[in-house]
Amino acid sequence: MNKLKLIIILCSITLVFALSACGKSSGSGSESGDPCEQVAAAFAKAIQDQSGEEYMNLHPDDLIQDRINGWNYTKEEVIEEFGEKAKDSYDYISEGEENVKIKYMVSNKKHLDKDELAKLNYDMQDCFEFRKDCITDAYKVKFRFYAKGKKNVINTSTDYVVKVDGKWYRQYNPNDEG
Repeated sequence: MNKLKLIIILCSITLVFALSACGKSSGSGSESGDPCEQVAAAFAKAIQDQSGEEYMNLHPDDLIQDRINGWNYTKEEVIEEFGEKAKDSYDYISEGEENVKIKYMVSNKKHLDKDELAKLNYDMQDCFEFRKDCITDAYKVKFRFYAKGKKNVINTSTDYVVKVDGKWYRQYNPNDEG
């Protein structure tokens, strides 16, 4: 009888690990080394906290500098802009309720090959005056942010998780079709 219990426990543990290794994952925080999971968890926290500074820090410095130099924003105005985006996302997902826990899901993750990375670098340099070839690695990812128990209100976007100067960020590409 003890052998049977041990086998059931081991099978259960194996099943949990197998399911967690699948292509989709979700949560409200991640200890994973996966950059897409880490960026999604940080975005969920920025939305949860409705923090412009946290939200801003999840974008490459090149984008922030484009706002400051190209749009004549001050850093405080950039923080305010991102704070409004975080608050709008929270209000939409929470359906106006307070103290709602924001969760996330990452799916359809695709690692960019050399040609796709070159095109993304070109687009970012063209649209946002990013430094030439500053993105050294990237994934195209579908993000979903939601509140548990809400009426299926989900904020969904397909964006990039990009590595710039050794750090991972979330970045959209305005030249993407669809």
